[in-house]
Amino acid sequence: MDEASLLYVSDDPEKFSDHGQLFDAQAASGVDRFLIDHVNGLTVPMRVMAFVSNVGSASATVSWFGATGAPDINGMAVGHAVTSKFLFSSETANGNAPSVDAIAPGSSLLLADAVLQPSQCFAAIFGLQIPADSDLYLRTLACDPSNTSPDVFSELPPAPDDGAGRRGVFVISDATTQVIAWSSGTIEMDIGRVEHTRSPDDPYQGPPLKGEYGIIRRFTCNLSNGAATPTTFALYGTPRAGSATSSLILDDECIASHSVASFDRFKILAGTLAPGENRTLQLSAMPDINSSYPFAFSIATDDQTVADAFSASSPLYTVT
Repeated sequence: MDEASLLYVSDDPEKFSDHGQLFDAQAASGVDRFLIDHVNGLTVPMRVMAFVSNVGSASATVSWFGATGAPDINGMAVGHAVTSKFLFSSETANGNAPSVDAIAPGSSLLLADAVLQPSQCFAAIFGLQIPADSDLYLRTLACDPSNTSPDVFSELPPAPDDGAGRRGVFVISDATTQVIAWSSGTIEMDIGRVEHTRSPDDPYQGPPLKGEYGIIRRFTCNLSNGAATPTTFALYGTPRAGSATSSLILDDECIASHSVASFDRFKILAGTLAPGENRTLQLSAMPDINSSYPFAFSIATDDQTVADAFSASSPLYTVT
């Protein structure tokens, strides 16, 4: 599936306090991405459903894939698991093949269905190929667990926002690959810092998207050593706005990190370049839902005081 041009975000109210329509926006033709992140703010269990509704007069066939996480009180862990799963499925050759479903007029395709206990978080990310000339809507609802069909959506009131302005449709086609050149010193690559504007067709309007959650950032890092002696290098990760987990792909290796405190630098890769040697690193990353961003990747000389990647003191682990 091609890269998405629009990101649909159902994350406001992040903590819902009543039954209601959490998100409702018409899907644009082409490839769309749908991010859901909600917390049950009630004292009783609640069901959250995310789905595609066909309000048109003709059947529409949708190709889609996605990642969901089991509800949990630890929202950072939920967001990390979902982000890692979606990123690795999107960027690797062994990612899951999309499902293909025809949606009849007046029917819905259920993408995610979870019952949340009080204070539990639920998150999911989906990629969808929306056919041209269709009349499909991406929707999220919160309801009593006894309701098991998306049809209850029309009986619910729209949920009020929580004032954060995260709900909406955002343009992400500008998230292009960045080319980095390094031979000495320190060079940084930030994720989660760029703001993304809203689509003119966004029904909610408001501030731009912050944090870049749901957006894949890609970097081509060209390393070179023009000196007459060998030089060391290392790739580091550093949260810059509070604790964060991370999910990345480095040269086809799926890597993740446990929670790291703000400004604690950790090593992802280290090596040595011989005189005249060039090396290219391919890095893809997506900000983890419910972690704090921005987050900086950096390339510099190898600092021996920082624990080696995947050592006992490292927060890194590989994902297979």
